[in-house]
Amino acid sequence: MHRMVVTLCAAFAAACAGGEDEPPPGPDAGATDSVPAAEAGDDLATSLIARVGDGSVTFVLSVTNAGGRPVRLDFNSGQRFDVSVTDAAGEGVWHWSADKSFLQSLGTETIEPGATLDYEATWEGVPPGTYSATGEITATNVDIRHAVEVQVPAPGQA
Repeated sequence: MHRMVVTLCAAFAAACAGGEDEPPPGPDAGATDSVPAAEAGDDLATSLIARVGDGSVTFVLSVTNAGGRPVRLDFNSGQRFDVSVTDAAGEGVWHWSADKSFLQSLGTETIEPGATLDYEATWEGVPPGTYSATGEITATNVDIRHAVEVQVPAPGQA
């Protein structure tokens, strides 16, 4: 038992001795053929669709890589997108991430050529009115957002 503890301590000390060593490669290690989103330019097409239901609105935020090379999006947390809604007066009335927690960890998403990333959020209990919704990808290396106007009719009106 004593020998096992000494061996484990020695292995731990050896692993810590490097101090400034590079962390182990992540899931995208070696993915040198992808380009950061900021360099992708007009290769990314974004849309935000709002589907109005009975007292709810479902938003689908899509990002498509229309270019010929994979595009890498960098994130500083587990959150990948967000949707915010303002009323006709410009007051914030709903924010998808307001009641959520996200893993605080760096991450990436790669969009292959011709591929699309879709993110969906549903706003429940929506009162009738006119709203402006903005969907955004929360990547740190590019500003990707799309806005739409949403008309929510009173019950019985369609």
